[in-house]
Amino acid sequence: MTLPADFTLNPYPELDRRRALAPVTPVELMPGASGWLVTGHALGRTLPSDARLTRQAPDGTHRPFGPADIGPTLLELDPPGHTRLRRLVQRAFTGRRVAGLRPAVEGIAAGLLADLSHADEADLISRYALPLPIAVISDLMGVPVEERETVRRSTRDLLTGEGGPRDARERTETAMALTRAYLRDLVARKRAHPGEDLTSGAYAAEDLDLDGAAVAKGEQIFISLHAANRDPAVFPGPATLDITRDPNPHLAFGHGVHHCRAPPWPGWKARSPSPP
Repeated sequence: MTLPADFTLNPYPELDRRRALAPVTPVELMPGASGWLVTGHALGRTLPSDARLTRQAPDGTHRPFGPADIGPTLLELDPPGHTRLRRLVQRAFTGRRVAGLRPAVEGIAAGLLADLSHADEADLISRYALPLPIAVISDLMGVPVEERETVRRSTRDLLTGEGGPRDARERTETAMALTRAYLRDLVARKRAHPGEDLTSGAYAAEDLDLDGAAVAKGEQIFISLHAANRDPAVFPGPATLDITRDPNPHLAFGHGVHHCRAPPWPGWKARSPSPP
């Protein structure tokens, strides 16, 4: 079951349609990346911690996006490899270190909101939700201000796509190659001049029955957090923006060993005061 050409522009109608059919459906995201799409909240929460799934491809080489020589990345590793790398990352996220980042995060958020205050209407994704984390991570990694537009463009191409899933593959591979080259250069510069900065698909490890879907060993499983966070069985009126929603068991930070390492940041950003 292929995805519609406009899926990357607005995935929710297709995700809602699939969830209504079954919580797990066959899918082809793009050539070379087919498998099973999970759209239900229950499986979206439990599968990331399921030992019957692995992040590593059966042949050790196939990856759904990008050239094989880029990785594996932290998101593509299982323990103990994942544990070793995650331990290195955790050193940069001590309580004191994270608390020290808060003024910078709130300052970036306030600046973006100030820009929005001059517009009658604006796209919150392109003008706030996307540039905010990119700016914060750029600060964290010590990316020079004059180079951040390059990082923003590459990140945009990695996270979004136009022209449908098939065209998105080429954009993603190009963006990954450019990002890899840039990060190698940045790391080389940081080694020469150190500073204080810091430089979701899985595979079935065995035959599985996922809510009636017969998944064979080695087949790929794509967990859609977008769909899980709009599951009407968990979130009444899921398409409605409700900042007072309670309880709100969203999966935006993932779950299990791959959950986001610094979840306080979005809370800081959300609580940043709007400019006058």
